[in-house]
Amino acid sequence: MTVDYDATEQVWTIDFGDVITDKFITNGGITFYMVLKDLAGNTWGSMSPTTDANTYIYTIELDEVAPVMEDVLPAEGALLFGPDDTLVLTVDAADLNLYELEIDHILNPTQPYEFSVYASETDPYDGALFASAGVTATEQVWTIDFGDVITDKFITMVGSPSTWS
Repeated sequence: MTVDYDATEQVWTIDFGDVITDKFITNGGITFYMVLKDLAGNTWGSMSPTTDANTYIYTIELDEVAPVMEDVLPAEGALLFGPDDTLVLTVDAADLNLYELEIDHILNPTQPYEFSVYASETDPYDGALFASAGVTATEQVWTIDFGDVITDKFITMVGSPSTWS
């Protein structure tokens, strides 16, 4: 358990850690009674007796609902590309705790590749190959522009396995 206090903002941040949080989960929740005291001896709240104003009741339920794939664009099937087109994939999903989209693909059947795109615009990449791709992740919608190089590799694969390299 760690406790941090920001004196300027007058905010406490309490991280109960895995062990204590697991106990809260097992218990189904936790009730806290809080009292504030200043250096002049003034207080807010009381431990004897406690009141509704200084009582904080938290119930904890585990998220046991699987994410939902709402839409993938372009739709599955044949795609027609012009010479300057790139493959742009948009994945729309829904979940209260959604944070990652994992995609596996095969440019070469002997070297399958997977990458993950995280629901964070500050760090949406996992894998140097896609670090230059135009990826955004907002409101549980990922838009991935595979760019010229990767799109060209996908187009090359359309022929026979002899074109894979």
